[in-house]
Amino acid sequence: MKIKYKTRLRKGFSLVELLVVIAIIAGLAAMSYGPIMKQVKAAAKTTALNNAKQIHVALFSFASDNNGIFPNENTGEDGSTAEECFTQLLEAGKIDEEVTFWNKENSVLGVVSGTAPPEEDGELVSGENAWGYVVGLNTSSRTNIPIIFDSVSGVGSFDTAVWEGQAIVVKINGSAQAMKITYDGPAIDSSGESQQGPIEENDKDIFERVENIDDADVLVPGG
Repeated sequence: MKIKYKTRLRKGFSLVELLVVIAIIAGLAAMSYGPIMKQVKAAAKTTALNNAKQIHVALFSFASDNNGIFPNENTGEDGSTAEECFTQLLEAGKIDEEVTFWNKENSVLGVVSGTAPPEEDGELVSGENAWGYVVGLNTSSRTNIPIIFDSVSGVGSFDTAVWEGQAIVVKINGSAQAMKITYDGPAIDSSGESQQGPIEENDKDIFERVENIDDADVLVPGG
């Protein structure tokens, strides 16, 4: 005589079990979000640094065709703003894509418009460029003078919101690096507010050298 056993089939997870699984997944996602975002930010900074180096190379290529002079109001039809000076690089074929001058991280300052790259129409306008520019320099200028920079909130003032307390600065000598902004406290406080301050090198504002050059001027993006 065979004894038949009834097998009780499990229909699925109980509500409590589902809630536990969801809670575990949410916890793991929260733990990984911070490191992932840091990696994304680091990759964006690397891209911005590479773009800055590309702009520097283009500036020197332009200068080699213009008696050692970088773009200004005398080397093209327009050159009174950073966007107009950089447009000269596009017109001269020194840089192929407008997106080289853009990064969405500067959108937190309103320097670039939203998170959409610029239209590739061969002309940079306000909202399509993240880089400030020191106009009036040439290849004979002192090599430790900055020529392009980002994260700017005003002439001589940088905002800590873009690169967590740093700003990208490129000098005439080709040095491109994220330099620390001078400020006190956290880069972003508990209410989400950032800070503003200068960038100092050897206890001097990096733009102090620019002030001693005749005809040199600091142009901020969108200015």
